[in-house]
Amino acid sequence: MSWRRHPQQLSLKEYADHIIEKRTPSSFFQTELADLLSELGIQHLFITGFETEFFCMFTSISAFDRGYNVTFIKDATGTMNTEDTYKMKGLKIRDFVGTVLHWSSVMEVLDYEEYKGRYSF
Repeated sequence: MSWRRHPQQLSLKEYADHIIEKRTPSSFFQTELADLLSELGIQHLFITGFETEFFCMFTSISAFDRGYNVTFIKDATGTMNTEDTYKMKGLKIRDFVGTVLHWSSVMEVLDYEEYKGRYSF
């Protein structure tokens, strides 16, 4: 079976104002993200995405290290990994990463409902 693009499907690029391609867990490493955020005057980042324990966590830490205010929206992240992947019975990856970032005392960690209640855009 071959994968074919349905003629009515659109690329995500058609919906995005900016696209940053990355090759490492941090969205900042060897990308133009910091320059773009500076150009746009962005000071607060809301982190969501996939591979919670890698991409989301590394990007959150990298953003804080660069002076951004960071809000990690825990239940707006996901991962393919499980407690079995890490051989850690009972591990809930999103909760673990959220707890670690919260313990840093420098990043805000919220669930999506808390985010909606706190930030009305």
